[in-house]
Amino acid sequence: MSNRCSLQDKIMIASWEDGADGFGTLEKGVEITNQSNVPGWSTNVYEGEKCLTLNFPKGERADKHRILAKDFPAGLNLGGRTLIEYGIWAFEGPGKDFFTQLTLYSADGKSFESKAYFIPSLWRGIIFDVSKCKFLSDIRRIEFATWCESTKPWENPIIMFDGLAAGYPLDLDFNIACTEKAFTLTGKGKLNIEKGALKFEFKKNTALQLKNDTSYNNIYNPPMEVRNTMRIALKNKSKALQMRVYFITENDTVFNRAKSKTINFDHGQNIQTVDINFSDNPYAKGHLRGFRLEPVNASGVMIIERISFEREKAITPNAGQILSCKANRDNITIRGTINKKYLSTGARIQLMYAPFYKDELQPSQLELLGECAATENFVMSGIDNKRLGNKMTHLSSRMRAFLKPSYGEPIPIGEPFFIENWKDFCNNPYEFINPDKIFPVESFGAKGDGFSNDTRAIQHAIDAAAEAGGGRVVLKGNPSEKKREYIAAHLHMKANVTLDIQPGAVLRQSPFKEHYGYKPDYGHDNIIPGIPWTHCMYTNMPLVLAKDTHNIKITGGGVIRMDDTYTENPSWTHYAKNCSDRIHLVPIAVCNTRNVEITDIDIIRCNNYHSIFYRADSVYIGNLKLIEVACLSGDGVSLGNAVTNVKIDRLIFESNDDGIVLASSYKDPRGGNWRERVDTIDSSVRNITVSHSYIDSNRNGAGKAIAFIPWGSTNPRQDYNEIDNICVTDCVLRGGHSVGTWPDNPFDGKPFDGNEQDDYAPVKNINIVGNEYLSLCDLMWVKPTTFITDCGIKSSNELKNADFSDRTAYWSWTGRVSATEKGRITVTDGCLYQGLWLQPGTYRVTFTGKGNAVPAVTKAGNNNQINNSDGVFLADSEGTYIIGINTTGSTDITGICLEKANH
Repeated sequence: MSNRCSLQDKIMIASWEDGADGFGTLEKGVEITNQSNVPGWSTNVYEGEKCLTLNFPKGERADKHRILAKDFPAGLNLGGRTLIEYGIWAFEGPGKDFFTQLTLYSADGKSFESKAYFIPSLWRGIIFDVSKCKFLSDIRRIEFATWCESTKPWENPIIMFDGLAAGYPLDLDFNIACTEKAFTLTGKGKLNIEKGALKFEFKKNTALQLKNDTSYNNIYNPPMEVRNTMRIALKNKSKALQMRVYFITENDTVFNRAKSKTINFDHGQNIQTVDINFSDNPYAKGHLRGFRLEPVNASGVMIIERISFEREKAITPNAGQILSCKANRDNITIRGTINKKYLSTGARIQLMYAPFYKDELQPSQLELLGECAATENFVMSGIDNKRLGNKMTHLSSRMRAFLKPSYGEPIPIGEPFFIENWKDFCNNPYEFINPDKIFPVESFGAKGDGFSNDTRAIQHAIDAAAEAGGGRVVLKGNPSEKKREYIAAHLHMKANVTLDIQPGAVLRQSPFKEHYGYKPDYGHDNIIPGIPWTHCMYTNMPLVLAKDTHNIKITGGGVIRMDDTYTENPSWTHYAKNCSDRIHLVPIAVCNTRNVEITDIDIIRCNNYHSIFYRADSVYIGNLKLIEVACLSGDGVSLGNAVTNVKIDRLIFESNDDGIVLASSYKDPRGGNWRERVDTIDSSVRNITVSHSYIDSNRNGAGKAIAFIPWGSTNPRQDYNEIDNICVTDCVLRGGHSVGTWPDNPFDGKPFDGNEQDDYAPVKNINIVGNEYLSLCDLMWVKPTTFITDCGIKSSNELKNADFSDRTAYWSWTGRVSATEKGRITVTDGCLYQGLWLQPGTYRVTFTGKGNAVPAVTKAGNNNQINNSDGVFLADSEGTYIIGINTTGSTDITGICLEKANH
């Protein structure tokens, strides 16, 4: 029952602070010690100051049950306490599936057992529901068994235990019996857990109250500055139309009206979610310590399905709203309204350039784009649609409008915004049309109430649309009302189907493991022995998956919101300390699919990579916003393993890891039942265009805005593992690097340490110009060919694969080219070339082969051929030179040589 519930009225059975507390093992050769930390790791113990560590004999099968046990001859009485908890750490074994089993024994030999799956290499809190054990008041033996499901030998079988305790539950999902014991009533009423909900029967002036400061990983004790909103999913069967909600914090533990807010809600049989945003209450600071729910002037019954604590937009003053922001090639025009109460003589409206990375600045510190007099209905026009001396447009620019009164501080007008008619500046070269027949998800049973599991209903709508030959599956929204939230765990897209998430609609990842149809992994990382970066997103199914299909659209102007359950694991000191109780998924994944369009969608609160593409072709991404990242490894658009023909127009990315990922890898072992690799095909990443985008990889991280990941160095066909024909223009690029690389292939059996300077696959034909580079641009020792840029990165200064032993790797061409064997390339009526960065000097190009061919050299950006027929040419200044061979007819070439000439 881990990951949500907490133990109340806790008693310690064994703390293992000093000694084994009577626990031991019958197995020979086991060393038992107390440790103050994890050997080899700079991490805490699970609870207290020390834990129990068992070093089992090395080399025995991993699936052998390694047992720790204690006898209680006089009996252990846990009557009334229905949960047993302990922390466990197991060091990595030969397999990735680890289990621990709790077994209780009675005086007459009966047993009760329960098994839990866990991920090794970090402390995991295991909580067992033992309410069905019939001898809790007289337990005579406790056993823990731990094993890894592999028949291979376990070479480092160290298992650590800590904090064995018992108690009754606090579970605000109300799925566990006896949770009502954690609450008290002020007044007359009754509490019960029924069908996964808390039944609250009350008379007038009765309140439901919880005081708690020990919830599991602080899930129910979040800092109110961050988790400013209390969300309640309920059925109101009473006649109450209002409820006063109180809170207390670590700073003030007395309930009073100053720390409360009254909300309105409906009555009826349907589930409704009500949000109480306390961000405008000055006392809502510090960790939450309790709450009180008091229906106003009514009696009756309320069924509370769930209580959670959310991070929502803070309530702040707002002077009006922005109605539109449109542009043409030269100018921008915005329209909006101002609330009359904010108008004053001399007030001005100011338009500011407000990128995410300047959010901490005051309005006066932002770049002023334009201003006008403040009126109730205003139009501001003539704003220049150019930046940086006409180098760039404002298509990627986030803007904010402020009302500047004649005195006082500026007041925001609406929310930050972008140019809305972005499509007027872009085109989709891979456009396709899906049938427009509408399939509303409500017609298939979806509730959109922010609590109910709508997975099956939405999937039925997708299936029905596909069976009809295609159509538009609509998640209805109304932006002028409260947003409709459709809770789902995993959706599988089908051919010719458009998923239309309308403005005001939210497709939200379910936080409930019961919705998944399989047992999802919790936490950030899974373990594949010897393999780095094995995130749980590979073993959990994506929220939206397009696999083995075609003609897929995800669009509509709405939001995809991922699970960002608050969690603060005190025993984890590494980067994933806030991850242990979240289910990490990829929001959108595409595998073996052709013709994909993703437009006008915001993906927020992502807990891992935002999107992954494998074996995808003809992909268009437009006006995709990836923001409010909730976890590390927040890569943006990950393109790898045979992804070709992708155009990205206006990606807005603000995260902590790589933005556009160009990953040419080979035999990457990570993945579950959805991420299927095929390494016998051309796995190159080719023909990628990125325009009009804001890509910031530096938000609490240091990723690369444009990340080259050439991890295909072990492929016997290097021409099948290239990063080729990449164009990036009119973009703001910021991160640890604006343009960077992660070389050193981690999948070649050697450790990844970033130091192998020849361990990368080919990179060629890169055009990165006309961007704003706010960070370093550096490909380290990766030497590309034909790299044209204004960011300072240079091409190789010598020919790569000059003998064609890797066929066409690093080479580009016009005309027809074939390379059926190593060491020989056939070029028909064309040019075979590489772009190299040369210093001034005289050079000679020669070649070996058969046929009608002559050397050809051109300086990049200049169409004038500068070589003589003997292949000698003068490089009059440093720069990129296109070095190659022109052929007439069919010519077999076995090698090309570039050398300094003697004259």
